[in-house]
Amino acid sequence: MRVSVEKKFDLSKIRLDLSKQINMFADSVILDHKKRLSNGQDIHEKPFKKLSPSTIHSKRNKNLPKPRTPLYGEGIMLNVYSVKKATRSNQENIIIPPKKRSKVAAYHQQGTGPYTIRPRTSRYLGPLFSSSGQKYFAREVNHPGLSKREWFGITKTQEKKGLQLIELAIERLLRRG
Repeated sequence: MRVSVEKKFDLSKIRLDLSKQINMFADSVILDHKKRLSNGQDIHEKPFKKLSPSTIHSKRNKNLPKPRTPLYGEGIMLNVYSVKKATRSNQENIIIPPKKRSKVAAYHQQGTGPYTIRPRTSRYLGPLFSSSGQKYFAREVNHPGLSKREWFGITKTQEKKGLQLIELAIERLLRRG
């Protein structure tokens, strides 16, 4: 049998300024994000599902760094940033993915089902690559769908570190008070 007790505290009555710790925590989340993506890890600190051989060939053809690393390509997905820093009056820090890739980022975060790709401006798509690396062009491609790759978020390790940072700050403030 499981018993739980829940109590909500109105912290607005207590004047705790944790903005410095919140911003430090946000900065460490951003650094962790960049490190994880560079190493091909998701928010669960596990390796991403491997890319298909055709995707790897395509990334090599474009001379992209780390062609075997998912979500690494041009390095744009690494650039998460803080759009709102915590202040004494509003103790909230908001981190967002790069706006340039927000639509694609959502597809990777959730995954997709199969879909068809058609050219927008020309008659053919390409160059495309088969799993063996053969280059070809096509009028349309039936894509099998994107695997779910949870790339954006806070890892359990970072969450634990952030909570410790804030706990220590609260303890310090209570001892002084």
